[in-house]
Amino acid sequence: MATKQRGHGEGGIRQRPDGTWEARISDGMKPNKDGKLIRARRSVYGKTRAEVASKLKVALREQQQGLPTTSERLTVGAFLVGYLATIEPVVRSSTYRSYEQNIRLYLIPALGRRSARRRRGTSSRATWRNWPGRPRARAAGRGS
Repeated sequence: MATKQRGHGEGGIRQRPDGTWEARISDGMKPNKDGKLIRARRSVYGKTRAEVASKLKVALREQQQGLPTTSERLTVGAFLVGYLATIEPVVRSSTYRSYEQNIRLYLIPALGRRSARRRRGTSSRATWRNWPGRPRARAAGRGS
């Protein structure tokens, strides 16, 4: 009976010598220190094969959606700086200046050090509640 093999770009799963499981996916070609192109890979780990297979599915889905997969330590600040670099040639200069100013003055100081991978609604809501200059709800029974 022949073993099932994955196609190109589908990643691979193996058991490591220490007993844990690892899945690897290709992340394209990146230049090394010398400028030579080398294959960049991303690994996900788990205790069981099923756990790694589900993490591999998520990683492949993120890769197909164009989300950054090269670093799990990507911060919101680094993501926003990359976002600015990608939109600069597409938007008007006044729009770019406005986006850059808002990101530099408000978003990066408040959210810049947080992990872009681990987004939690509770921390985002708490940040919004404490946001300086946030529009406040009018008190009931006041006014005319």
